[in-house]
Amino acid sequence: MRSFSLDFRYALRLLRRQPGFTAVAVATLALGIGATTAVFTVVNGVLLRPLPYNDPERILLLLNGRNGRLSTSYSPPNYRDVTEQSSVFAEWAAFDGSSVNMTGQGDPQRLQTAEVTGHFFSLLGVGPRLGRYLQDSDIANGQTLVLSERLWRRQFGERPDIVGAVVHLDGKPYEVVGVAAADMTFPGDPDCWRPLMLTPKDLSDRSRGAQWIGGLARLKPGVTLAQANSAMGIVAERLARQFPNTNEGRSMSATRLQERLVRTIRPALLMLLGAVLLVLLIACVNVANLLLARAHARSREVAVRAAVGAGRGRLIRQFLVESVALGGAGAIGGIAVAWMATRALVAAGPASIPRLADVAMDTSVLTFAVAIALATSLLFGLVPALTTTGASASHGIMGSRGSVGPAGSRVRRTLVICEMALAVVLLAGAGLLLRSYQRLSGVNPGFSADHVLTFHVALPETKYPTATAVHDMMSAYVERLNNIPGVDTAAAVFGLPLDSDFNASTSFTRNGEADTADSPSAGMRVVTPRYFATLKIPLRAGRMFDAHDDSVGPEVVVINEEAARRYWPGTNPIGQQIKIGVSLVSGVRSGAKTIVGVVGDVKYGGLDIAAPPEIFLPYDQHPIDNLTVAVRTSGDPAATVPAARAALAELDREVPLSDIKPMSDLVSRSMAERRFTMLLLLSFAVVALTLAAIGVYGVLAYVVGQRTQEIGLRLAIGAAPGDVVRLFMREGVTLAVIGLGVGLLGAVAAARALASMLYEVGSADPVTFVVVASVLGLAALAASYVPARRAARVDPMEALRTE
Repeated sequence: MRSFSLDFRYALRLLRRQPGFTAVAVATLALGIGATTAVFTVVNGVLLRPLPYNDPERILLLLNGRNGRLSTSYSPPNYRDVTEQSSVFAEWAAFDGSSVNMTGQGDPQRLQTAEVTGHFFSLLGVGPRLGRYLQDSDIANGQTLVLSERLWRRQFGERPDIVGAVVHLDGKPYEVVGVAAADMTFPGDPDCWRPLMLTPKDLSDRSRGAQWIGGLARLKPGVTLAQANSAMGIVAERLARQFPNTNEGRSMSATRLQERLVRTIRPALLMLLGAVLLVLLIACVNVANLLLARAHARSREVAVRAAVGAGRGRLIRQFLVESVALGGAGAIGGIAVAWMATRALVAAGPASIPRLADVAMDTSVLTFAVAIALATSLLFGLVPALTTTGASASHGIMGSRGSVGPAGSRVRRTLVICEMALAVVLLAGAGLLLRSYQRLSGVNPGFSADHVLTFHVALPETKYPTATAVHDMMSAYVERLNNIPGVDTAAAVFGLPLDSDFNASTSFTRNGEADTADSPSAGMRVVTPRYFATLKIPLRAGRMFDAHDDSVGPEVVVINEEAARRYWPGTNPIGQQIKIGVSLVSGVRSGAKTIVGVVGDVKYGGLDIAAPPEIFLPYDQHPIDNLTVAVRTSGDPAATVPAARAALAELDREVPLSDIKPMSDLVSRSMAERRFTMLLLLSFAVVALTLAAIGVYGVLAYVVGQRTQEIGLRLAIGAAPGDVVRLFMREGVTLAVIGLGVGLLGAVAAARALASMLYEVGSADPVTFVVVASVLGLAALAASYVPARRAARVDPMEALRTE
């Protein structure tokens, strides 16, 4: 221990004597360690950190679907049967999401709510912040409420006496029975939770086709996920035989809740972690090169110590202690970089990444940073330690310039080739994602988002109990919006494009068909007459909805091109009749509907997802109380918000506008995860390229210093300065070409892992690889030119007089 202490103090003295070298090495390590730690912080917080529930590994989310396409939506009777009859679950609970208007607490507000059955909170196993959670006895009552901690803080000022207070939601009184813990954010981070009441009608066999509730379950002790899925499969097969019209071909299974929450972002985060580890490796290679150059000046010291009895192991330990000292300083700087980078990542990250807002550095992250620092210290310190201590004592003492010899030069060149190869891998990955993002940005979504404002309006059932009341209110409001100065046209829709929270669909039958499990299905939207004009969705055949498509007119629908291609191939769908399987509004006609128009396809699930078949229903025939309003303006859409609020307040002051955003934000949000991943990988690639270029520069600068006499001799016997420049630039380009060749092989293999993240770009895209090769070549030329130019300016006489 005393020997190690002496080595450590000696290492610190050496580093203080060379502040320039120390600053560059520590800064390089801090950048690499900090970036790696920041990305690991996000990966740890999103993917690795367990959910804040009791024994989260045993909490499952129930899945259900056909033809390999699984969703989290169950029909109530299917949910009841699969949970009760499979005999593998200790507890289960159903949930659904909705939005409500809260009044009586200042301005009316739109809240996101979760409706849950009685065992929901006990299944998750998290205690309340105040009061209690919902219980089975609350379900029959239906008028109790649990607030989220966020809503309690924001709206009620953390009142300690909130339990027992009454809150009005959609005009109905709810008694607050508790405040949830801050960690309670499922499902969908709601503002509050209220009871989910499944009526006898909901649970009847006639409702097996209505998939609208989610299901959670906790495994019994000793039961595995595979056993649970097997038991659920047996129940699904039995239900398929009993109810073939709705359940034939339907699979039922479960997955761990955490796996489901992170499934879409997992590949991107793991890819970024791999990329940043490559950056860290390049940083280590650069520091190893710096240490090799530094060892050039210490070869006589090493030789003298070896001559007086220091063994090779003792010398290697000294070098490694110096590396650890550098690594420790780099770790301290890296933690500071990581703290700032983590905050930037959380701020810039898309809201769709689960638990991103809760990401922070903790003990596990700091342990990771220390482990990375130790590992990198050994990595970049071992190469110069082995190379330098391998030289003989006599060579070190008698060497005219204290050179580390040909072996050291070969190692430095090899390290630079490795840097170049790693940089190629990162550049190729970033280039592929950039090309993919450019392609995706150019996709036509099927509508025009420019100058369109969107917001949500929902009418409380207590105040608007009939379809007629709902229709009159919403129609009057949309008409007022159309009369606001600066508004070109306004419309309302149930199911806005690119709204990830909307997934309504329906089965339907065509003329002469029976309703079976194989009946065609399509997405379902309800729109007011000017909807297609407001979003500039083109008409392909027939006509749009008009004033004649009202509650007493013939029932009609409009379909999109994909529905026409898929379900009426080679024929004209105009005039054909269909009968849909879902009734949106109680008491409204649901007979055969005539197709009167075909409109262009619109991207709904995302710009990279093909447009599904869609059926549009006229609002005047299907008046629902929950709509998104779209307003096309001639100027800034945001300037219309005050007038839109005032128009609604004139009709009903207790109905709020919510979720106000321009339509262009929805388009941007649909690409947010791709943009986030691309920009991070591009940043890593730029850092890697910069470090690789510095590596080339460092090697050539070292070589120029070693070959000063040779350069002077060449110039003295007639070589032109240009010849010297070409000589050294050729050496730099050679290193780059070798690194490029090795890196392209690695890039092709790595690009296959990116295939799922690419859009209309092949993993071996030739344009990307040509651009990568060109960028790397230019960087190598630029890095080679400075030392090559310096070599050409060597004074021959001064060089020849050097010992």
